[in-house]
Amino acid sequence: MKTRSGKSVFVCLVLVSFLIGPVFAQAQKQKIKVTTEGATIRVKPDAASEVMATPEVGTVFEVEAKIEDWFEIKLKTDLGVVVTGYIHAIYVETEEPAAEEAEPAEVKEPEAEPAQPAPTAVPKMPKPAERSLQLSLRLGGLYAAMAGYDYEFTMTYYQEPMTVTESVAKAGGMGPNFELGIRFLKFLEVTAGFTSTSKEMAGKYSFSLPNRYMFNDIAYDDAEENPSRKVTVLDFGINFHPVRRGPIRPYFGLGGSSVTAKLDLLKDMVYRETTYSNYTHKIEITEVQLVNKSFNKFGFHVRGGLDFRLFGKLFLSVEGKYLMCKIDVPHPLTSTLTGHENEKISLDLGGISGILGIKVIL
Repeated sequence: MKTRSGKSVFVCLVLVSFLIGPVFAQAQKQKIKVTTEGATIRVKPDAASEVMATPEVGTVFEVEAKIEDWFEIKLKTDLGVVVTGYIHAIYVETEEPAAEEAEPAEVKEPEAEPAQPAPTAVPKMPKPAERSLQLSLRLGGLYAAMAGYDYEFTMTYYQEPMTVTESVAKAGGMGPNFELGIRFLKFLEVTAGFTSTSKEMAGKYSFSLPNRYMFNDIAYDDAEENPSRKVTVLDFGINFHPVRRGPIRPYFGLGGSSVTAKLDLLKDMVYRETTYSNYTHKIEITEVQLVNKSFNKFGFHVRGGLDFRLFGKLFLSVEGKYLMCKIDVPHPLTSTLTGHENEKISLDLGGISGILGIKVIL
């Protein structure tokens, strides 16, 4: 009885080894080896998706799954986090699992605990190659808050003060924006740009005139006109990019600006005076004469923005900028009056502006 029982156990163990052996052979994962320089591992199984890494030739990965011509693999980042990536079949060759030679089955006593298989090492994700030079081109529109100004001129007329006032309210102007960027370091970018804005602004012009016959009888009138203002700015500066990859890329920078401004200033006012029988009088402004003046000034700017990836290398660019550029110039109304040649008007040629455009990063 003992001999027959021992033979039965032996036969059962042999049958079990033949049945389980193929299952373990199928459980082994297929491996692939990188064979092409410049191979890329991407976030999705799509040639247009973002590149995660560029593995070296000879790197071996285990295949988790296959989606058409893409292999799904696991990679380990520098922080030790395992992530999923996809590599195209044109970059790799497959390696079939090595078949183990069959050995004669031996009858052994069952062990207390089966030995645990050693964990499979996940290849470390290589760092993506850094490009030494990167170009960007932005085309868009600019909205600028154009600063207004106030000017008041007073002189003595008939031994009483005569006053001329010029007041232009601030307004918002729009125009095109063009900018070229060259990034030759990891985080720094040199930029050069062009913007131009123009606007017809709301101006109010007033005039007070003393009475030549009666003391303290001041006649007053005002008129409205729309002086034009055009500002052209050539920018150059440096931008800092703390985030160089990803769908959202913030940046901030500073630089210099060459500003050319053309605007209408008050040259003269034509008025009509009416004197009544009781020697009182009134005036009426019949014409406001403006003259277009050009000014050039160098200023400084600070700015910050965000680039939002639309697809591929195309981004939506949003930027805010503050330009500091003020100038004091002779006023054309008083520059020809003896004793008032040094009268000046203070103009702000800068201000706050916002830019919205499309940027291509090459």
